[in-house]
Amino acid sequence: MWRSNACGSLGLSQRERLERPSILSHPWRRPIVNELISDLENRVSEKAFVCAKFAKKSTLAAPHVQTAAKLVFPSDMGGMAVQEASKALTKFMEPVAA
Repeated sequence: MWRSNACGSLGLSQRERLERPSILSHPWRRPIVNELISDLENRVSEKAFVCAKFAKKSTLAAPHVQTAAKLVFPSDMGGMAVQEASKALTKFMEPVAA
């Protein structure tokens, strides 16, 4: 049964995760997921380069990729993708406590 966790997103309980196989558990599913990810990556990169060209820049910058993600993904999903990417980058760039 799907349930909402503290953040409000849907997830499986620990018992259900053990009972249900992973989405990539069957070999025939992997190429489908890989193709989907590859297609999305190509669409975002093409739009980002169009944005950079439109801005008359020779280098690709974060705002170009963010704009491309907002254009490629459906409505709120683009904004969430940019938000999660910014959060991941901030966490990655934090200094490691010794």
